[in-house]
Amino acid sequence: MTPQRPLARQIATLGAINLILLAGIVLAFVSFQFGGRPENWILGPARDRLSGIGQEFVLELPNAESVPALLAKYGREHGAQFFLTDPRGESLSGESVEIPEQVRRSMRPRGQPPPSGRKGPPPREPVFFVSASDGYWVGLRVPVWDQRPAVLLIRSDSLFNSGLFFNYPAWFGLIFAVVAASLLCWVPFVRSITKAIQQLSLATEQIATGNFQAPVPTERRDELGLLGMRIHQMAARLSGYVSGQRRFLGDIAHELSAPIARLQFAVGILEQHADEGQLRRLESLREELTEMAGLTGELLSFSKAGFEAMKAPLSEVLVLPIVERVVQRDAPDKVVVEVPEDFIAVANEAMLERSISNLIRNAIRYAGEAGPITVRASLEGKRAVVAVSDCGPGLPEDQLERIFAPFYRPEEARTRETGGSGLGLAIVKSCVEACRGDIECRNVKPHGLEVRIRLGLTIE
Repeated sequence: MTPQRPLARQIATLGAINLILLAGIVLAFVSFQFGGRPENWILGPARDRLSGIGQEFVLELPNAESVPALLAKYGREHGAQFFLTDPRGESLSGESVEIPEQVRRSMRPRGQPPPSGRKGPPPREPVFFVSASDGYWVGLRVPVWDQRPAVLLIRSDSLFNSGLFFNYPAWFGLIFAVVAASLLCWVPFVRSITKAIQQLSLATEQIATGNFQAPVPTERRDELGLLGMRIHQMAARLSGYVSGQRRFLGDIAHELSAPIARLQFAVGILEQHADEGQLRRLESLREELTEMAGLTGELLSFSKAGFEAMKAPLSEVLVLPIVERVVQRDAPDKVVVEVPEDFIAVANEAMLERSISNLIRNAIRYAGEAGPITVRASLEGKRAVVAVSDCGPGLPEDQLERIFAPFYRPEEARTRETGGSGLGLAIVKSCVEACRGDIECRNVKPHGLEVRIRLGLTIE
């Protein structure tokens, strides 16, 4: 199935729209601020400001102590050098001024031919700008004293000197407009992509833990929507495989139960007529049959837990009464209970009770002699946590994630005396997932193992 709206096309389209918007903003700004002539790219935003400086200078000139003093004052205020000359470049302040030739050409009055037969364009503006070898020059044509034409020259080493040439607020406005346009184009699009990816990541994480009913977003019409559809199909097929596996195991266990029961009955009859030597052999046979019966019972429980998980109703339950029932039934003298009376979690009561019971019996089996077993309950953010911990040797770190797999047992537990069927923790995991929770196992210091069940606080 080909996406109706490919992600690459969406990105390319949005990128083109973004470029068009940026180009329009820049052209509008240049047209408004700079005008059409190349030199106006520099003078456009500064023309009014420079003209204002020239007018202020003309107004202060009659009352100034001296022309050099006034020029020095303006130089300090604006961080540049100020000179007053006539249109031919002769100084009117009594000081010698070295003016580059290209600046002199721009200073010539309108209609006056250039000296020595040299050609050059007559000035057309009261303000001109020249980039020379010794810096940047601006000329302001101003009337002085008896309205004689004069030129106020300003020389600066940098274009970015004290805001003399550039209108910083206008440039900051342009930058803000560009950034705002880009954000308006890209932020919603990127946010929608990241949100979809986060939802897909969360869904795949839940599927990896066995929750094949996890919601997968499939409403998008691009590659991410196609990916969500494929993940949804994969989850459905995995759910079918796992359900089939559980049904197969349950059928096998159910079929084995009857012949095992008949064998046990037959052994009981034989024991009534056997001598002492035969009784020893029959006792060994009975042990084997008892172990087989236990394994088939565990297989039936595992299969039943998986199917019950699909239809288990959830409610807000008090955890303490459930824990007390389990402890009183399984190990009243070996378990320490640290659960608040009003501690509530969202679960199926029967599933939660079976989970806690299996965890306590598992802890007794592997670490019952090392110290007390503790059942605690606490809050972690928006999750209710029920933890069962022991004081045993713990597990190697590489086995902590595999311990909940069906039929998995640590190497040291593969004995008849201590090793079970390897289905107890797998049943716990199925029950916890039926309660829309998750489970983890970790070692605790200085020694011991802790299994943590995380459940919701409210029904969603």
